[in-house]
Amino acid sequence: MSFKEYGSDWVEERPGLRPKTVQLYEGLFRLHLVPTFGNLAVSEIKAAHVRKWRKTLLDGGLGPVTVAKAYRLLKAIMNTAVEDKMIKPNPCQIKSGGKEESPERPTLTMEQLFILAGTIESRFRALVFLATFGSLRWGERAALQRKNLDLDARTVKVVASTTELKDGSVTVGPPKSAAGRRTVATSRSGDLRAPCAPRQVHR
Repeated sequence: MSFKEYGSDWVEERPGLRPKTVQLYEGLFRLHLVPTFGNLAVSEIKAAHVRKWRKTLLDGGLGPVTVAKAYRLLKAIMNTAVEDKMIKPNPCQIKSGGKEESPERPTLTMEQLFILAGTIESRFRALVFLATFGSLRWGERAALQRKNLDLDARTVKVVASTTELKDGSVTVGPPKSAAGRRTVATSRSGDLRAPCAPRQVHR
């Protein structure tokens, strides 16, 4: 079986993948795996091929984070090929080949934060504060409904998350992980326009 056929089936057969994860896998597979390995039989892919492929991507200017994601996908597909007894050793043997080393993102000062919050419509201001003081992801904030807020208890219940796909469609599903379903305490004052650091998080 060709790698293109086997890998396509692998992506389609993964249970419970979120739509954005499927989109990520399909993009990595089509853009970065198929051009090199697509026409090879799964059993023909060797460690030397993988090393050369990875070096070619990096030398060609593809970002190290994207290369790491593509390598992890290739390794996962080939792990399944080992389980299916199509190959014996997994040819993905590069130490730390799938490790991502993203640079630290810049952080706003408190002054900059309140300037930012003051420049947007007041109805969106809580989105800024919940990100900063409640550590809610964008998808979690976008999925919030009035019933998720308890201003008397000063808590926010995170029960869902939105995902925007490349075609512009938006899906709503559970948070990224089981631990993502949680209740976050946001403010001593009970006013989401001027919160402080969370008091505690209930899992």
